[in-house]
Amino acid sequence: MREELRFNKEHETIDAYMTKAAQVLRVMNGASVAVSPITFISGYEAEEYRGYVFELAMKVVKKEFGSGYTYAKGMVGQEQEFYGYFFELLVENLPVYNDGNHLVDGTKKYKFSTFLGMLASEATKRTYAFMHHVPTHVMVQILQVRKIRKELAIELGVSEDKISPIMIVNKSQRSYSEKEVMALLEIAGRNVSFEKMHEEGCLESELYKVAAEDDRMEKLLGLDVDMEKLFDAFFSKLSDMQKFFVLVHVGCEPAYDKMTAEQLSADEMFVRIIEANPKFCKNVLTGTVVSERPDRRSVLGAEALVLENVKYVKTTLIRYQRDEAKKTLRTLKNGLNCSDIVGKCGLAYFMKQWEELKEKYNK
Repeated sequence: MREELRFNKEHETIDAYMTKAAQVLRVMNGASVAVSPITFISGYEAEEYRGYVFELAMKVVKKEFGSGYTYAKGMVGQEQEFYGYFFELLVENLPVYNDGNHLVDGTKKYKFSTFLGMLASEATKRTYAFMHHVPTHVMVQILQVRKIRKELAIELGVSEDKISPIMIVNKSQRSYSEKEVMALLEIAGRNVSFEKMHEEGCLESELYKVAAEDDRMEKLLGLDVDMEKLFDAFFSKLSDMQKFFVLVHVGCEPAYDKMTAEQLSADEMFVRIIEANPKFCKNVLTGTVVSERPDRRSVLGAEALVLENVKYVKTTLIRYQRDEAKKTLRTLKNGLNCSDIVGKCGLAYFMKQWEELKEKYNK
């Protein structure tokens, strides 16, 4: 293989080299580009180059995510599996690294370490699933259910075994049924390796971080062209009020998740959105708002929130529009659940819509 194709840290950064290498891989995979990154590469040299690039990438991976990382994540003894999953992810995703057609912002390039960080979260999740003998998606669901149970226990001041499946269903942002929650908790309870991992010091926060970061790689890579067109068409038909409820429903702003209808009714940004809507502006009033259980707290003796002489929106409108948001989402991509939309490729797009809405109404 020609020397010009190899990485020379004296002349370029690993970020620049991998950006160029990714473009070469795209060409080798059949993509057409305006300007070829190299004059000519084919046959045996092409395969040699491909192997060299992935070998170099794995050297960076093992340097950035070595024994310190695997120890902190509770994967001691599972390093081979972890790096095996990481290699699979590199083969799948490296060709689109810093590809303008896949980035959220085509002008913004990402550091290679940032890109690897996204893949590390996915590789960690897959390794956990391997360790606990469950499919990857089941592992994520277990982590989510356990996280909710822990949060409820802390919020209510009780032990986790006092939290019922229906309580978890009611708090979850995803469409779990009571039967599904019971099954997930049963799997977690009987899985010795899963419980042993906690006993040996792998912090739950590390596990939950994997579940929380499940969609971040998609955020980095962005939407494909067809999906972006689908989302553009969907949002173009929505009023700002509808956008607000849809985006809150899919979790773009966690602060709104626990708000009661009374709390939301007096939220300044929300009030401005309704005031600007010719059809619903008459639902904005001025007076006193009382939330008996602010942040949906269930603790006995919780102090009510009283806001006097404030603008507020009728709660009947809020409750109606919350339900309408769920129906509106079902019209996107033949009835995908909001978790499917966000989890597959929509996180960055939805967050961009949310930031634009905030910028418009928080001036």
